[in-house]
Amino acid sequence: MKFARLKIRFFPLVALLAVLIAAAPAALGQVLPKADPEQVGLSPERLKRIDALINQHIKEKKIAGAVSLVARRGKVAHLGVYGMQDAEAAKPMQADTIFRSASMTKPITSTAVMMLYEEGRFLLSDPVSKFIPEFKDMTVLPPESSADQTPAAAARPVTIRHLLTHTSGLTYQWNKRLGHKY
Repeated sequence: MKFARLKIRFFPLVALLAVLIAAAPAALGQVLPKADPEQVGLSPERLKRIDALINQHIKEKKIAGAVSLVARRGKVAHLGVYGMQDAEAAKPMQADTIFRSASMTKPITSTAVMMLYEEGRFLLSDPVSKFIPEFKDMTVLPPESSADQTPAAAARPVTIRHLLTHTSGLTYQWNKRLGHKY
């Protein structure tokens, strides 16, 4: 349960960072004017959390480097350049370093969903079946160790929160137990 709460707490931050990192080169290409965070309604202290988190990931060798950019009201309020773009060659990251972006559907979709949430269009606890009827009456597989592998009725409906935190039980085609069904 602690892990699930941790994922719920940090998923929005991870999604935001992914969007920021992906958007940085495009925003830099447009040469947006700079502004102090307070001028555009942002907290400098909270923006420093981005620096701390990315530097922590570099220190833990989870990533070699990153670029982050936060723009609001058409002005850049935060630009961070961290670590290396090529650690082996000791080549430092640059603000205009080009990144390969993969699987950006999740953070972009999650950001759009959260914008709708902020507008009050739904609750995170709403069942997905309220919007996609095919999610009603979901079934789940028992543990692999179970002798009976017959799918059973899910104990509770899949919610929007489950989808956003990747705790819905949905999987990918490379899953050994279910992939062939996809």
